[in-house]
Amino acid sequence: KVTTHPQKLIEPTTPILKLTRLGNRVLDFRVLVVHDGQEVLVKAVGEGRSNRMRDYGWIVDITSGETVWTMKYRNTRHAGGAQKNRIASEKLFLLPGIYLVYFKTDGVHSYPNWNSTPPDNPEEWGISIYAQNHQQKNSLLVYQRLTDIPGYVAQILGDRNSLRREVSFSLKEDAEILIYAQGEGFNDEMYDYGWIEDQTTRNVIWLMEYKKTNHGGGSRKNRIMSEKINLPAGNYILHYETDNSHAMNRWNSPPPDDPLNYGVTIIKTKK
Repeated sequence: KVTTHPQKLIEPTTPILKLTRLGNRVLDFRVLVVHDGQEVLVKAVGEGRSNRMRDYGWIVDITSGETVWTMKYRNTRHAGGAQKNRIASEKLFLLPGIYLVYFKTDGVHSYPNWNSTPPDNPEEWGISIYAQNHQQKNSLLVYQRLTDIPGYVAQILGDRNSLRREVSFSLKEDAEILIYAQGEGFNDEMYDYGWIEDQTTRNVIWLMEYKKTNHGGGSRKNRIMSEKINLPAGNYILHYETDNSHAMNRWNSPPPDDPLNYGVTIIKTKK
């Protein structure tokens, strides 16, 4: 469980994760791997008005498939300058796991091209994470993408419609793997989905089934799942396919909370 505590702005030290100085029309993320459960401070500066955020951040836990924090207007305060400059500063207790720290901007009013008075600290436009226990900060590791983290095995992104893609991978020893998958599904059927085959027998040993998924944010047809399974040493094939609509950068309804990893990712875990 992730607990949140709204806080007044804490005088920051050096952030362990920094995704700031963001311009117009940006959608980006960083990976935060938490080895020891601990409290962190999330600080985000963005744009909001009429009780709605235009430039804002959020955090997805891929171990559970849940969005654990979102920068909502009601949890922000004035950040100086134009009234639409908003700042959020909240403490979260993060359990051990893998988190995606996102920020998105619209087409106007961002660093350094402001269309109104900038906030008091314009270079902080975006999202930052600060360790609260400095003795534990070395157990917080930041990576650019999921493919960069230790234990990464394979990934297929559903980056276009009518996709049929496969990638082979091998395990030199028995292992527990985390399968993090997103796709499109409704009426108990999956239309964008993945599966794993044993390369020798061609038996399907894992399949993304609708009944195993949860809502992935955005449209109700965005489905997400995160599952750990044990695989013996051997050779395998990861498959992913999409239908002719609603894929990465081709959304026909609101995208999921983790749009840049739409598809399936396999990571070897440490038991």
